[in-house]
Amino acid sequence: MGETRTQPADAGSVTRIMDDMLLNTSFNPQTPMQFFQSLAQRVSTAHAVWDEDAIIDHWSWLQRVGAIVLTGMQSGTVQHCPTGTKPVVGFYVTSRGRALLEKGDVSPHNPARFYAKIRDKVASTDEVVMAYLDEGVGAWAAGLNRATVVMVGSACEKLILLLAQSLSETDTSPWSVKLAKYLNRANESPVSISSVFQKVREALLYLASEKKLPPKLADALDRKLTAIFEHTRALRNAAGHPTTDEISIDDAEATILLFPGFYFFTDELVKALVDLRNN
Repeated sequence: MGETRTQPADAGSVTRIMDDMLLNTSFNPQTPMQFFQSLAQRVSTAHAVWDEDAIIDHWSWLQRVGAIVLTGMQSGTVQHCPTGTKPVVGFYVTSRGRALLEKGDVSPHNPARFYAKIRDKVASTDEVVMAYLDEGVGAWAAGLNRATVVMVGSACEKLILLLAQSLSETDTSPWSVKLAKYLNRANESPVSISSVFQKVREALLYLASEKKLPPKLADALDRKLTAIFEHTRALRNAAGHPTTDEISIDDAEATILLFPGFYFFTDELVKALVDLRNN
């Protein structure tokens, strides 16, 4: 996937231009040839680097996720259409594709852009978290909805463990002591992430009640931390066990779309705990 591959710094500029054109530009004729001719003009005008690998990779990826559909219809082909119908064009942006394009950099339809948004807001991203997220995005693109929610759910669980680690290093007894014991045991055998989260939540609510967390974080603990964790945890459990529970493409997509906000919030909490420990 794109996260693990090194891309030229300007690749993001070219794929952003592609996304904008697909969302906002009409082509005449509506064919891949016309699209790429127009793209070349836009790239030249923007003084961006023409990165053919990035361009073709992104075009292929958009087809893979169902954002665009190629019909194979060539420019200049004469189509005799009955009344009430119209000619088929060379390619279409699907309704699902348009919805993804409209979300911009918070959508996985452009993985490099999606990851860059996270890295821009999280100063030091955890590579285990990003690796699981990348696997989840890859599974989503392949239509593997169960695998998607398992991978993204695992990324969320890793964030809770990082939050637990930060809390264990503060003087928040008895929770800091209990969390330190949980984490020590985790080095030898798996621990219940639900039990870890329960202690994390209790500790954070205590710190909020003592006004030791910034108000914007304290006020959003259950809305942004608990709600998203419980949502991803429930889907992960449903997908990770041999049941007939269906995981829809909407479930998988929503889980990915919720993830950046969850990461941003846990990162802000970790920063607040570091400040608390240092003061």
